[in-house]
Amino acid sequence: MHGNASFHTSPTWSVPAHTLFMGINSDAAGQTGPQIMGTLTTPTIDLSDYSSPLVSFEALFRNSDFYGNEVANVSISIDGDSTWNQLINLEGNGNAWTEIIVDISSYAGQVIQLSFFYDDDG
Repeated sequence: MHGNASFHTSPTWSVPAHTLFMGINSDAAGQTGPQIMGTLTTPTIDLSDYSSPLVSFEALFRNSDFYGNEVANVSISIDGDSTWNQLINLEGNGNAWTEIIVDISSYAGQVIQLSFFYDDDG
């Protein structure tokens, strides 16, 4: 991910003002562009002081690709990035930013990493 909010805005949606964001604008590659994919992996997060942790983020995922099946998901690791368990597979939510809240209380007391993945399937 690089650029700013205006770089990640397309003719069909815009990025609202946020203090921090991660974005992949597959529209920028055009209909005949290369396959676009990316992963954002957090540093380790220590949940030892939390009994009911949640992950909360906003997402705009249209799943309206031209050539295949777009994929967007969030996964969790408790072994230092060796194995990942998928927490949520995002469904297309049209042109609206949606708040996503994922209960990760089963990981309370552990050290985790989160992975946010997108693939436009070319």
